Amino acid sequence: MNADANATGPQKATVEDALELAVQHHNAGRLEAALDIYKRIQQAVPDHPVVLHLMGVVSHQMGDGEAAIDLIRQALSLAPDYVEAHNNLGLALVAQGNLDAAAASYRDALAREPDDAVAHRNLADVLRKQGRLDEAIERYGEALARDPEAAAAHRGLGEALRDRGRLPEAAASLRRAVALRPDDAKLCCVLGNVLREQGDIDAAVAQYRQALTIRSDDAWIHNNLGIALRAQSKQLEAIAHYEKALAIRPDYAAVHGNLGNALREKGEFARAAAQYERALEIQPDFADAHLGLGLSLHHQGHLAAARDAYEAGIALDPPAGIAHVALRRVRIALKTLVPESDVPPDQQVYEDAHPGLRIWNQPVDPGLPDLLHRMSAITPEAEAVPSW
Repeated sequence: MNADANATGPQKATVEDALELAVQHHNAGRLEAALDIYKRIQQAVPDHPVVLHLMGVVSHQMGDGEAAIDLIRQALSLAPDYVEAHNNLGLALVAQGNLDAAAASYRDALAREPDDAVAHRNLADVLRKQGRLDEAIERYGEALARDPEAAAAHRGLGEALRDRGRLPEAAASLRRAVALRPDDAKLCCVLGNVLREQGDIDAAVAQYRQALTIRSDDAWIHNNLGIALRAQSKQLEAIAHYEKALAIRPDYAAVHGNLGNALREKGEFARAAAQYERALEIQPDFADAHLGLGLSLHHQGHLAAARDAYEAGIALDPPAGIAHVALRRVRIALKTLVPESDVPPDQQVYEDAHPGLRIWNQPVDPGLPDLLHRMSAITPEAEAVPSW
């Protein structure tokens, strides 16, 4: 890393020494100490692109996105060919949700250094976020052609392939990523999710358990293991992992919902209802939690409250067939059924496909699969690691 070219003699040595110390603090995670030294250098040498860039990186890491973008752009105004700065500007823009501008920054980096594997991977990440999966897959390939051992690119490729529905290829890419980074708990969990989607529940459980040996205090991993254990009909163990997840992160709405599902299937309807209610306190627009609450209340004979819960769920997710059927059943019990002509066509199709649901004197609960699978199994975005 070079200090400002205009500094000479003792001043240059002092700037370089101070910059080296600041970078040591930065690499060790002592961000405030690093930023303090960067600011002192910047006061002495105002037009130092490296220092401005690194001040921007620290600002990004400390959550000040606007300052990060401004500082890195100042660095680029002084050094337009600064590839690392273009890459990190992209990361800061992604954090602000400005994907188009981030993609432009990565393309600026590649215009100056076409073989920059990091820029190819960063651009692929943005393309995947934008839903441009085929372009993302191609771009991950460009990154891996230049750096075959890049675990982050293998992971990104695996996730893009999963989103494209190419699960065997996705699993292969993620296995390669895990082999390169075996101590990455999140990565093990992402692989577990793909294996679970393939129906290989035993292999998925093994990945989740491996992830927990690395990081036992991760609520997301406990939740995913709970989902897989529930698929194996190991309800008690699933409940234990949901409870561990909530001990770590009490405001995790999806886990409250998943715990409610498991308790409901065990016949513990009051406890299940309490979990759904807590999920809805955290996330009022959680349609599946409204449905789960309705089912739990319905089983307990609280028909009016069940009706209200079903109606709230349908308002949020109108095509929810099972909720429509459940609502019809509770209205029959309450003698408030709407006319047959008001039955929505998609509801009638659902009932025709599930004739057993027409046993009107029983609560409707046909052993649903995990209602919260879409939410609870979401893969978090890979954490960006700024480079400098």
